[in-house]
Amino acid sequence: MQSNRLNVLRMVGRTWLTVVMVSVLLIGTSGSILWWQGEQIRDHYTLISEMKRTEAMLSKKNNGVRLSVCGDSKRPCVKVNPEAGVFGEDSSWMILAGK
Repeated sequence: MQSNRLNVLRMVGRTWLTVVMVSVLLIGTSGSILWWQGEQIRDHYTLISEMKRTEAMLSKKNNGVRLSVCGDSKRPCVKVNPEAGVFGEDSSWMILAGK
């Protein structure tokens, strides 16, 4: 009887030890992932803020010209003023739309 009781207590102890170890590993892994994502978000937020400042500065210096991205490939683009006509030997230059 005493032997069975000790075996049951050992089994219960191992079960709780396993539950605690798995819980600690899950909490540690989740915390690490959350910390990493927070770092990524902070870095991207900083980059976006720098880009907005640069865009505002360029827009102010260039009479309100706004930079954007166009098409599926997200290429840089700007608005042009087609009423101003085309320029250059091959007519490939146009005036930017601004103020």
